[in-house]
Amino acid sequence: MSDEFNTPGRDFRPGKDHLWTSLEKPDGVNGAKEIYSHNMTSTECADDGTCYYYIKIIDDVQNISVYNMYLNPPAYEEVSFHCLAR
Repeated sequence: MSDEFNTPGRDFRPGKDHLWTSLEKPDGVNGAKEIYSHNMTSTECADDGTCYYYIKIIDDVQNISVYNMYLNPPAYEEVSFHCLAR
């Protein structure tokens, strides 16, 4: 059985696709990207008509100020983290 992903805009939510299902669940690890979520997977076609499956990943850096009680003396500090945008 072959799946060429030749239809643009396929919906991989449960029951929508004949073969594949996206997952809407936390990955349970610190580096989780949840790349198989419903709104992060689909198919699209290039200008030449070649269609393909894609996984959308948006990895934006967020800068926030946090209180660190382990500093001596305790103080606020600026930290950066990566957050999956949806």
